[in-house]
Amino acid sequence: MIENVDIIFSSVSDIILDTTKKVFIVKPLLSALEQKQLIQDVYQHIGKFQYQYPSQHEILSIVGKYVDDKTYDLIEKEISKLVVESPNHQQSQEIKLSDIIVPQAIMFKDVNNIEEAISASCIPLINECYCTHDYLQAMLKQCREKPEYYLIHHLIYFPHSKIEDGTLKLGIGITKLKNSIKINNNEVQYIICLSAIDNYSHLTALAELLKLVETKKLFDIFEREDVNYILSEIQNAVNEGV
Repeated sequence: MIENVDIIFSSVSDIILDTTKKVFIVKPLLSALEQKQLIQDVYQHIGKFQYQYPSQHEILSIVGKYVDDKTYDLIEKEISKLVVESPNHQQSQEIKLSDIIVPQAIMFKDVNNIEEAISASCIPLINECYCTHDYLQAMLKQCREKPEYYLIHHLIYFPHSKIEDGTLKLGIGITKLKNSIKINNNEVQYIICLSAIDNYSHLTALAELLKLVETKKLFDIFEREDVNYILSEIQNAVNEGV
């Protein structure tokens, strides 16, 4: 099966694969700069220096070779409309971080180990019908097998699993631990539990979350143990572009 693909991406740094295919090791969450660097590295690997979207003129010059003038004019109008409207349309469809945070899953907890922390963070999502107990068990299983798998930051643990393991709705919970938990020399203080319903609808929200982490605003916001305050501040930060 592996030999049927051209490139492999993995977030597991010590993965061992019996393949000659190129393997890119990536973080579970990438900053905008890291995304651009990854795209550049991939295109260099496949023999292209840089990826560029074709311009409207380039697209229409190809279309013009194969259609009559009347059809060309109709296609030109449709493409022009798409080029002008698509940014606003796409933006209106984006799901922001403040849209998917579950208020009941914003918590401050005192736990003894990482499995207790994952369970504490996921239970409110289960109670609010965002995911099932099977989903929680799948995350715990992965944690037992490879505890460092969910580390995305030296302070943050990001448990999640496959959609088929039991997600029901898109939602995210954030738990701040009153006592940090040590995982591979990292003092984890935050558990961010995600229930995703597909591979793309949560990406904007996760990008906003990453910006909050990079700017340390997330940590500042959680200094105050007030759920309404936290939700309001996250929404303000997202509206301001973080």
